[in-house]
Amino acid sequence: MTFARRAGTVVLAAVFSPMALCACKSAPAAEPAIEGAAQPTKAVANPSAFPVNHEAWAKFGYRLDWVGFPFPRQGRAPKVVALKGFDDVVLAQEGDSTVTVLETATGQRRWSTDLTGPLTRFVSLDRDALDPSRVVLSSESEAFVLSIPNGNMLGRERFDRVVNTRAVMAGPIAIYGTSKGEILAHRLGLGVKAWGFGTNNPIDAAPIVVGSSILTVNQAGEVTALTSEGNLQGRNRIFGGTSTDPVTNGTLVFIAGLDQSLWAFDEIASLAWRYRTPGPLRTQPAAFGDRVYVEVRNQGLTALTAADGTVVWSSKDASGTVIASREREVLAWNAETSTMTLLEAERGEVIHTVAMPGVRQIFTDDTANAPMYAVSDKGVVARFVKK
Repeated sequence: MTFARRAGTVVLAAVFSPMALCACKSAPAAEPAIEGAAQPTKAVANPSAFPVNHEAWAKFGYRLDWVGFPFPRQGRAPKVVALKGFDDVVLAQEGDSTVTVLETATGQRRWSTDLTGPLTRFVSLDRDALDPSRVVLSSESEAFVLSIPNGNMLGRERFDRVVNTRAVMAGPIAIYGTSKGEILAHRLGLGVKAWGFGTNNPIDAAPIVVGSSILTVNQAGEVTALTSEGNLQGRNRIFGGTSTDPVTNGTLVFIAGLDQSLWAFDEIASLAWRYRTPGPLRTQPAAFGDRVYVEVRNQGLTALTAADGTVVWSSKDASGTVIASREREVLAWNAETSTMTLLEAERGEVIHTVAMPGVRQIFTDDTANAPMYAVSDKGVVARFVKK
């Protein structure tokens, strides 16, 4: 999914083994209680529960589809740490470990469950590519496998080390970065460490797949390219760490550095190009096709040619992260100001900028006609589809 940051976990394939069962928690008082994980809540599609500016969304080419209530305890400003939409279900996870499945067609809550206590930090949410009836959620210390139809727990496995990033899935292997600087591969289904590769500094940015490699960058700027079996493909370096995740267009990986540069590397970590900037890059970049977008100090939102880093345009009137790219337009979301900006794709001219008060997060993927999921400051989710 693409969101204020478009960083989703890349899934090549995954296989998991069943274990024990668990039950779900209760729904809010305004809705029927969930006695068991398989019992859905009443469908709710009340647009008044979400701060929708219909005219603004229409200008951006979207219309409201439904408003849903994924989390039972509404009204306490929850932070949604992950949300992924599919043709049949929407998977969402709140920061206090509550996991919910919504029906894509209606926004109705199928089930909701609390996995652990509110202090547990979760880092990754993935759907099993080989068995789409399962979802895998990773905390810093263990992986949970749940049944999408009913919320039953099918597996729970501890990691060899505390993990720090979203996972890259390679078959039954889940690959993470750790605060100790190790790239850790965990064998799901067996619950054992498959392999590890050490670097010298913490890895805070999510690993990413490009070609046949998995690239990571640590906080000292070391760039490492490995195969899914842990074999070294190549190494390189930038001159500092990063506060964002790398992105890819399928050919190159782009890293927004705190060293005042946007970097591009190929699948063996060879440098393709470097674009120097006036200051550290702290806003999540995005890559769509032959363009990469990043907010640059004193320049605003900037579009570069992905192949060689040539600047196509810069717009001082736009900021944030590009979350959608169409043939003639790009759409940027600024989470700090809760504003959405529509720009002309070839010249970067601003078409519309609209404030979205009450909207905290936007989730989507990188396809042109993908729906958008907006999360309010009360944890209510609205689904918007192309007109």
